[in-house]
Amino acid sequence: MYYIGIDLHKQDLVMAVENEHGPVARPRRLDCRDTGAILAAMKRWQPFRAVVEASASYRWLYDLLAPSGDVVLAHPLRLRAIATARAKTDRLDAALLARLLRGNLIPASYVPPERYQTLRDVTRSRARLSSNATLAKNQVHALLTRANVHSPFKTPFGVRGRRWLAGVDLGPGGNLSRDELLRRLEHYGREAAILDGHLEHLASEFPEAAALDVLHGVGRYSALLIVAEIGEAR
Repeated sequence: MYYIGIDLHKQDLVMAVENEHGPVARPRRLDCRDTGAILAAMKRWQPFRAVVEASASYRWLYDLLAPSGDVVLAHPLRLRAIATARAKTDRLDAALLARLLRGNLIPASYVPPERYQTLRDVTRSRARLSSNATLAKNQVHALLTRANVHSPFKTPFGVRGRRWLAGVDLGPGGNLSRDELLRRLEHYGREAAILDGHLEHLASEFPEAAALDVLHGVGRYSALLIVAEIGEAR
């Protein structure tokens, strides 16, 4: 069995290989775009267990290597609690990962199956749209407050409220800012509707969301968001 530590970056990765007796090759740097070279390097070390730290860019590498061997995703914070080094280079980091993997000391992180990953991607995109829309609405409220203008509606973001907003005079600069914010809100609304359609389609694949849907205050989107972040309940 070969134990492979991989220090992954956006542009490249460094691979260190050990067996039961210790290092068997010098750490090697590979370009992330050259997936053929990465697979060829891994085929040399069969059978293998590989470890890579959980990061925003780990998924493509996990999907590439998992069919060929056992790939462990390391929990970054728990990993740092176990091992720290004064000298830090990509090659040393890769070698340390390989050594910890050989000693069965890697604190593993959960890797969601592809369908849960897809649900996470959609619900997180939907959450970002909602957050951005809230920020834009707060900026509209700030424009109204600065101009001492008070909305006749409980919320100025309904159909009638937006019509009123579009016509109120907030001064030359304020009017330009308001128009841009309203266009931004329209964009967020259109994109949210598209994602909601995808979520409706995905809902049938996750019956556990229906159990959450019955809770007071939890709707379809919130239930799917919870399921996506938890992953497989077991």
